[in-house]
Amino acid sequence: MFLNSKWYEKVNRTTDDEYDAIMDCWKVVDDINFLWVQIMDGPEMDNDEIVNILLGMQQIYNRKFDALFETFTQTNGLYEKEKHENRRKNGSN
Repeated sequence: MFLNSKWYEKVNRTTDDEYDAIMDCWKVVDDINFLWVQIMDGPEMDNDEIVNILLGMQQIYNRKFDALFETFTQTNGLYEKEKHENRRKNGSN
């Protein structure tokens, strides 16, 4: 099966976007660690401040994971579209 070069470039770019989005979501681990260090060794924080930080993190990472899922579905959709077109060209189902 020969890949259409324009399709390949688009998938490759989208796959890079997907990889970047995955790596961006892993930052949640670093952010949690940072908060933990701040709670244990940083200036004293009251419960309201900690809860506000956690709620902000929740909102940020909800958006990041939504963006990741959107990138994933685009990548998967490009692959499925090309697979369908190749089957149609080759006369198979």
